[in-house]
Amino acid sequence: MPQHRQNRKNRRQTHTTVSKNLQEALDILRKSYLNLGEVLPDASIKSKNDAYSAVIYEQDPLGETTVEGGTYVNLHITLEKDKIAALDSLMVTE
Repeated sequence: MPQHRQNRKNRRQTHTTVSKNLQEALDILRKSYLNLGEVLPDASIKSKNDAYSAVIYEQDPLGETTVEGGTYVNLHITLEKDKIAALDSLMVTE
């Protein structure tokens, strides 16, 4: 099989994990054949328990980007109500 065709088969769409909790984000990444990179807490996260209650406010690479299968996705998490409210106001419903 030509190399360019084989590479296309391994391409994956990153789905957005923004506004999800860590468990939901992990499920999304697994179903997309992507890996969890770093979980980057902001200053509102003080403990591991906080991290489990937090939501994702940013991810890298961005959602809806085409990447190679197995790519690591970094997730930025927060408990800050202002960041979470800002996410809610940006959400588009279908």
